[in-house]
Amino acid sequence: LCKYLELATPADGLRVYADFAIGFWLHSVSALAKARNSIPPAKLRTLFLCYDQFNENEKFPDAIKEAGHFLYPADDSTQWDGLKSDNHGGGGHSTTADKVFRMGLHDMLRIIDSEHFDGEIRAGNSKFGCKSEAESSLLTEAE
Repeated sequence: LCKYLELATPADGLRVYADFAIGFWLHSVSALAKARNSIPPAKLRTLFLCYDQFNENEKFPDAIKEAGHFLYPADDSTQWDGLKSDNHGGGGHSTTADKVFRMGLHDMLRIIDSEHFDGEIRAGNSKFGCKSEAESSLLTEAE
């Protein structure tokens, strides 16, 4: 897949990767979300954190505390105080740091989602209340 993505046009690569990601991640995470909302004990054992919570520096400490408290509820959550991030969006997953190019990819993905996937990506994101990088301040705050 990585080799293909290196050689493909951005539109073709994005469409193929989106198809892969939907099958590999989105369906199973959506099923987990459905179970979490319909089976009461699952709600207590499931925590969803959004990608932007770890990529926006001011949200990072709260996300770490929330995850720590969920995983270790009896522990003192102040042990995670002071953790910082100097991430500027995208983390290690960034295709490029070029904000204009990244916004173009987001625009392209919205079209691909609508034309090829019947809005499945948008619907999946809405189940968790997470923002995409384009909807959040990630691309503008790093300018």
